[in-house]
Amino acid sequence: MAVGETVADGRRQGRALARPLVVLAVVTVAVALLGVPGGFIWSAITPRVLVVVTGHGVAQVVNPETKAFIAADGWFCVVGMLGGLLTGAVGSVTAVRWSGAAAAAGLILGGLAASLVQWWIGRDIGRGSFRGALDVSHHGAVLHAPLELSAHTALVIWPLTATLLVGLGELVAGRRHGRPGRPGAGTAGQRSTPADHV
Repeated sequence: MAVGETVADGRRQGRALARPLVVLAVVTVAVALLGVPGGFIWSAITPRVLVVVTGHGVAQVVNPETKAFIAADGWFCVVGMLGGLLTGAVGSVTAVRWSGAAAAAGLILGGLAASLVQWWIGRDIGRGSFRGALDVSHHGAVLHAPLELSAHTALVIWPLTATLLVGLGELVAGRRHGRPGRPGAGTAGQRSTPADHV
């Protein structure tokens, strides 16, 4: 009987250890997949840098002082912030509330993965056609260059936004339900009455 109880306890412990890992993996993958539409959105709304063909397979930026480079970084941050708000809000209400730290870690890792996917997809859209056009275009032809992300620190916008939103949600939830040791927070925090001292 003791052996059977030990085996049962081991199985329960194994399931208890495996559950956070499953939650972490599921949340990470689910959030990372949102980087796919994020990449297409970034590509669709961002203005492209104009380049002029100066030779076979060679081009230069038409206006070196163009703001298109800054716009690419800025719109990447906007998409990442919206993604962080979405995943942070939904994740707080669903996964974090029921699975705690494992789900929160999944939101952070997934947000970083989503940013990388967004960057990879956005910069590769039209890159092949641009290279083909660059090879066959005549001298002086003007082309739209593929997207580039100059500020790589923008990659942390998505996970950072999600983290801040999850933290804010936990703070609000903690104040709403009260905390142990404070009045109104449960038995440990109940105020004493004169009858208690009799």
